[in-house]
Amino acid sequence: MADHHPRRELHRLPAAGDGAPILLAIGISQHSGPLAAAIRKLFGSSPSWMLPYVVGFVGVVSSIMADSAFVVVPPLAALVFKAAGRHPVAGLLGGFAAAGAGYSTNIFPTSLDALFAGITTSVMDARRRTSSSPP
Repeated sequence: MADHHPRRELHRLPAAGDGAPILLAIGISQHSGPLAAAIRKLFGSSPSWMLPYVVGFVGVVSSIMADSAFVVVPPLAALVFKAAGRHPVAGLLGGFAAAGAGYSTNIFPTSLDALFAGITTSVMDARRRTSSSPP
């Protein structure tokens, strides 16, 4: 009977080697504060006419923070909209929609990119093995 303990099988996960350092770096930068500070800086330095576009951009780029983008971006967008004299619910909904729409889309590498790269590499290796075998 084979021993299939999860810790012993972790090395077979395609993205374990690539994704672990990226997840660690994102986790450290998220909990130490620079990601949220960068988002606050982007919101605070924008003119009021540009706020919907900034919310959309920040929502897409915030996917680097993974799931916490849904917790950080909408309330900040609501606060910024309220400070600019706009309705805060519009900022809240815009922040949520932007974070959701851009969840796995980003202009920067994220933890999902490392995961997808590992999966794609393992699929392509399997495809090469099956296509190079004689019929």
